[in-house]
Parts: sequence; structure tokens; C-alpha cells
Amino acid sequence: MLRGMVAKPSVPSAGQPEDPGQAGLLRQGRDVLRALGERRLAREFCRRAGSAPDREALIAAFLDCIVRRRDR
Repeated sequence: MLRGMVAKPSVPSAGQPEDPGQAGLLRQGRDVLRALGERRLAREFCRRAGSAPDREALIAAFLDCIVRRRDR
């Protein structure tokens, strides 16, 4: 089913977590916040994610941003 596909290694950029799973969570969290119209919180989430020591801290930062969303 997936024959012929080549996996490309993920290269973390400066300030992003090195764990590919953590980088994926960062990208997805940022995209969700932007899709909700919360660019300010997306920027804050990315800033906080840069200093997150593990996935649990990254998820906690995302949930904190979700809770602080403005009601529309």
C-alpha cells in the first residue's frame, strides 16, 4: 500500500523540540490555534513550547492556551 514512498527525516529548526513527535505536536497545536482565530495564543504557545522539556509540558501549554481562548 505504501510502496514507493520515501520517508523524509524531520530536521528541527532552531528553538523547536528535537523529538519528531514533539515537533509534530508543536505544529499541530499551532495550526489548531490559528484555525480558531487565535494567532496571539498560537505565538505564545510556540514560545512556551520552545522551553518545554517533554511532551507532557508541551500538551499542558497547549491546553492552557485553549482554555484562555476568547469567547466569540
